[in-house]
Amino acid sequence: MKARFSSVNERRVFWEEVLNGSVAEKVFAGRDDEAEALLVAQINEGLAKGKIGEVYLVGAGPGDPDLLTFKALRLMQQADVVLYDRLVSDAILELCRRDADMIYVGKKRSEHALPQENINQLLIDHANAGRRVVRLKGEIRLFLAGVEKS
Repeated sequence: MKARFSSVNERRVFWEEVLNGSVAEKVFAGRDDEAEALLVAQINEGLAKGKIGEVYLVGAGPGDPDLLTFKALRLMQQADVVLYDRLVSDAILELCRRDADMIYVGKKRSEHALPQENINQLLIDHANAGRRVVRLKGEIRLFLAGVEKS
């Protein structure tokens, strides 16, 4: 694999595609011969050029990592890029893939690190570059008459 894919990132992407794609589906279906033929073809073809990426919106909840869903955790650990706001806790951010590009796009009532249109454009640009993008949103809290409500 090192001879076929020169960088660690290329090998990671290749194996993610194999383990999450049609090769894995054929193995799970007990069609090992078809899976092997497909795997050999994918090795010979290399990585798909011009691949469109993916964008996922993930709720980070109230900040406790134990409250994340397994799917949220999986997406955070597979993301190439994570756009997060100020309500996402450090403990949640620590669970994202170590080499992911982390982009702060936080908002306060009258302060916006980036306008929503720019955030949307970032999501689109990274997906068009073939990257897996997670928009990580923290819990919204309302304070009414001195009582905190989630």
